[in-house]
Amino acid sequence: MFAILTCLWLALLSTTFALPVLETRNAEPEEPSSTVSFSDFLASLHRRGGPSPPSPPGLSNFIGPNSCNIAKLQSSMPTAPTPLPSVDSDLQISHVAVGRGVQIYNCSDPSSTPTNVGAKASLFNVTCLASSDLEFVTWMTYAALYYSVPSDSDPNSMINQDLSGHHYFLDPTTPFFNMDTTAHQYGNGAFKKNSTSNAPKTQGPMPLPSNQTGSVAWLKLTEKNPGDGQVFQEVYRLNTVGGAAPATCQGQPQSFEVQYAAQYWLFT
Repeated sequence: MFAILTCLWLALLSTTFALPVLETRNAEPEEPSSTVSFSDFLASLHRRGGPSPPSPPGLSNFIGPNSCNIAKLQSSMPTAPTPLPSVDSDLQISHVAVGRGVQIYNCSDPSSTPTNVGAKASLFNVTCLASSDLEFVTWMTYAALYYSVPSDSDPNSMINQDLSGHHYFLDPTTPFFNMDTTAHQYGNGAFKKNSTSNAPKTQGPMPLPSNQTGSVAWLKLTEKNPGDGQVFQEVYRLNTVGGAAPATCQGQPQSFEVQYAAQYWLFT
């Protein structure tokens, strides 16, 4: 399956898309409409895989109707270079998404070190695809950084076909996942950082764009207010691609953004 999907992916790149190299570190994730988007890539998988299903997860239609074994993912989660704490034994995997967005940094003066104050990202549902071919999902996570993520409020747009929801921060220490859209209601929740692990120094399945200095850390997040009834209770940010800040604030504005992609594994 991986070989077939990889060949299809490479064919898409050579015949349909030219991978746009992101030229500026501070570019917004929403590029002009003429730029190929990560959603265009997902849509192309659908066009070659048959009619799109009426509800997420969309890519399960491409890999086959019997390929969505979510329980299998429980033991397949990628292991961080310095292993993160295990998932709580009472929790089960609920959702896997590829996130595409920006890390947000502040600078106090040119000699200071950039301070991470949050992130914002669109999350795309790859739960069923991950259960069938996790290696390909990792490849897709790296590929995502080469594509822009357009914004479209039309719920019927192909852009939103695999959209799980959005990730952003309520304040500098409170990451939030809003997984409710006009197409579905998966739930939402506020979290706090539990543990971190530096991203691997080894090269992934494709190189980082030339304007990137490295990848942000892998994380384990736990619910900020236990017992408040939110659906998701733990989130892991894994297989991060890009998003690292420069070593100093020299030449940077007071606030700037660095593009990134990552996998998010959500547990209930």
